[in-house]
Amino acid sequence: MVKKLIEQYGKDSFDWQVRKTFTDSISALLWEHRLLTRINASSRSNWLNRHNGGSKFRGPAFHTEKTKQKISNRTKGIRKSEETKTKISVGSLRDRQKRKNQGWKMPEDFAQRMLQTRNEKIKNGIINPYSAERNAKMSASKKGTKRQYLPDGSFIMVKI
Repeated sequence: MVKKLIEQYGKDSFDWQVRKTFTDSISALLWEHRLLTRINASSRSNWLNRHNGGSKFRGPAFHTEKTKQKISNRTKGIRKSEETKTKISVGSLRDRQKRKNQGWKMPEDFAQRMLQTRNEKIKNGIINPYSAERNAKMSASKKGTKRQYLPDGSFIMVKI
């Protein structure tokens, strides 16, 4: 995103500083978290980084093919109970609602890119959101479930 903005507006359109250098990534993340929290970057419209860091923050993770295979082998065959899946879903929705209540909004250019990507996939025949096969799968996946409404008015599907 930053590279695209620099291409569009030029480097001179942005203010940046190197405040400190680090020898390891953990020290850098801890320092960045303290800085972002102090300036409350998550609620500032003049910052590209709209996250205060912390325990739920993860920078970009680039795994090697060997690492990806290790992760895959370790997690294969592990089944989550419906209760666990529901807890994960409820937690995710609760976190999303919390961010929304704090005033966070997805950057408009990102939302437009997501929509454009989806439309391109539909146009190229990669996905068909209106196919009979898709509708049958959706219907089958909802059999034996009911809506569980959350405090914010949204809902999740839970097994009955």
